Amino acid sequence: MMKKIVKLLLNWLKLFTLNTFYHNKIANTSVVHSTSILNLVKVGGYTYIGPNAVINNTQIGNYCSIAPNVVIGGMEHDYTNFSTSTNLCDYMRLAPTCISDDVWIGAGVYVRAGIKIGKGCIIGSNSTVLSDVPDLAIVVGSPAKVLKFRFEGNDMKENYFEIDFSKSPKYIKQKYERFKLHTD
Repeated sequence: MMKKIVKLLLNWLKLFTLNTFYHNKIANTSVVHSTSILNLVKVGGYTYIGPNAVINNTQIGNYCSIAPNVVIGGMEHDYTNFSTSTNLCDYMRLAPTCISDDVWIGAGVYVRAGIKIGKGCIIGSNSTVLSDVPDLAIVVGSPAKVLKFRFEGNDMKENYFEIDFSKSPKYIKQKYERFKLHTD
């Protein structure tokens, strides 16, 4: 019991630090194992971020799972300048990277700045995401390409999109049970 309390307190302290000093907004129900959550990051509820993730200028939805060693929304250098060093030239600031609800990002993934990843996507380990990803897509590779979609039937897709991922885990599980009944 004591170990669980210490773990919760350490997570709360990390979230407090990341939110206060780095201008982030991370939900207190999320678990963050990385300290490289840089500026302007917003993380929804019940999201997990693994160790050694580097995240910058990104909006992450609810119930996402981000594995270790992921890089999301880094900065871009202008190779046409006389130097690529940020000490000599301004670097390009791109639009924020947007990750929708219920997204799973595997270990070692790189997501370019300004990309939009749709609801319910799965990004395979060691993939490089250079373009927007549609809802429910499973993408793999470098550059990442759509392998297939999570659900084939329109009924399954409709049931899935009825789920409001801003709600509590209890609500989501109840919706999932109804969803599962329709698919059996």
